[in-house]
Amino acid sequence: MAVTGETQADIQILELNGNTKVSLKADTSYRHNTTSRFAMKRVAGDNAVAFLVNPSECSWTVGTRTSIEKISGGAVHHEWPQTGVGAQEGGSRLDQPIINFSFQSGIITHRLSGGKLKSYTDESSDAFSADGSFAIGLNNFYDFLSLLDQPNLTPDGLPNYVNINYHSAIFANICLQGFFTEAGVAWTDSGENPHMVNSWGASFMVFKSVPGLTDKSALVRIIKEMLKHAR
Repeated sequence: MAVTGETQADIQILELNGNTKVSLKADTSYRHNTTSRFAMKRVAGDNAVAFLVNPSECSWTVGTRTSIEKISGGAVHHEWPQTGVGAQEGGSRLDQPIINFSFQSGIITHRLSGGKLKSYTDESSDAFSADGSFAIGLNNFYDFLSLLDQPNLTPDGLPNYVNINYHSAIFANICLQGFFTEAGVAWTDSGENPHMVNSWGASFMVFKSVPGLTDKSALVRIIKEMLKHAR
């Protein structure tokens, strides 16, 4: 599995199964830093959601495909390797990971000045579009709702997965493929803090990751490559 593309995440290309490429592109003209951006798109989606502010927290849960059955003589340990949709190559004792995302919108409020919509902050702020007329974080929120509402099947009848561009100190550069869970999305419109989308969260089930979460050699190689190019 090869990983190519720029590590700043405005363009990311990762190979799935050696032939399917996932490319996430976003306009970064209003950004002046080089931090890795959190981005996602559908396989058959029109545009990616490249978040202005990375999630405040990504809480992972990875169960094992086992159960313990108590019997009169003690206990029986059952195991089921992964098979079918979302199964890792060669099977795995680990179940599909669940990630609880806590998203951040940044400042979303505006004001009218001379009949023109403007931001509360300086117009050159990264949080707003080039002319200061619209909050990028609010646009991210609208795009995320639109992404959730897209069909889960492509026109060809294949799974219309969500591909997530994920960067952290633990996983430097991986592509996650799966679906948001049936719980959907939750948020709070708060009178105490009306300038942000509050408590914005959603849960995601990972069907495939590139590289695999247990592929230590690939994970270490990516970190070493990123450090090499950062010099």
